[in-house]
Amino acid sequence: MPAKRILPPLLSEANFREAIHEGLADIKADRTIPHEKIRERLLSWDPDHELPPPKAG
Repeated sequence: MPAKRILPPLLSEANFREAIHEGLADIKADRTIPHEKIRERLLSWDPDHELPPPKAG
């Protein structure tokens, strides 16, 4: 049986659960940016046609 691996604090189960709860709270509070807006922004990364950063909500 492999030795038990110790996860760094950033990846601990407690921190993972906390990050999930924070993300769900962001969704509930409308503090997210739709995928389509992010995609549009990334595809516009041309110096002549770059879009402004999208805003949450």
